[in-house]
Amino acid sequence: MRPSAAAYVRTFLVLAKSGLRERMHYKANFLITSLLRGLTALADFLIVAVILMRFRVVDGWDMYEVALLYGLASLGNAIYHVAGREMEQIERYLVSGDFDAILVRPWPTLFTLLARKLDFGRLGNGVQGLVVTVIGVNELTRRGALAGWEHVYLFLIPLTSAAIIFAVALATAAAGFWLIRTDDLQVFTTYAPVTASYYPLSIYPGWLKGMLYTLIPMAFGNYLPVRYLLGKGGSPWVLLLAPVVGALALWLAYRLWLTGETRYQSTGS
Repeated sequence: MRPSAAAYVRTFLVLAKSGLRERMHYKANFLITSLLRGLTALADFLIVAVILMRFRVVDGWDMYEVALLYGLASLGNAIYHVAGREMEQIERYLVSGDFDAILVRPWPTLFTLLARKLDFGRLGNGVQGLVVTVIGVNELTRRGALAGWEHVYLFLIPLTSAAIIFAVALATAAAGFWLIRTDDLQVFTTYAPVTASYYPLSIYPGWLKGMLYTLIPMAFGNYLPVRYLLGKGGSPWVLLLAPVVGALALWLAYRLWLTGETRYQSTGS
């Protein structure tokens, strides 16, 4: 009999608590690592902020508007990485044959893989993303560019962004059942597109924008909703379409994962 949804949630929470408690055995290391990750990510934005302070705008986006884009994308990426870290190690599991041990567990393989190690150190990236977001929101609210219900919708954007990143990473991991080697592919499908989503997509060439709107739909994670909320174009329907795209991408990626499982061959086969 398959475990109930409540059983999945309880098990995941127990594993999350265990993983956090394990990290807390070395509190200083955990805090310093999280802080350094946050500062490193913040330094990346500060470089962009300095450029924008000099040139004022980039393709119609000023520093605070880019801060909102950057902060929300960073929050989404941090949420994804807390649970999605092991998915990025799929090549190691497939090459070494360690995926065999996951197959014999009583839980679905994806659940088992994700629950093996929750990377709470990524919360540092989330903190810097929150700081940058708050800076952008405060200034844009003062100007009147954001108001009322728009603030509420902002809470949904990092979740949508995390869902889309997760879906793309899952599809890439699923491709490993055919390709085995996925580390280089991850750079193209996940790392580079996530970095691109930190900035206005209008600055990129047409072929890249086309890819980020369709095959790797990072545009729906933060750019398209933020563009509409700031009055820079687009349809109000994008506010509904963005989470729908996130949910659909997750479903398609999971179906690809299940199909890929049937193609898995152990290193001993």
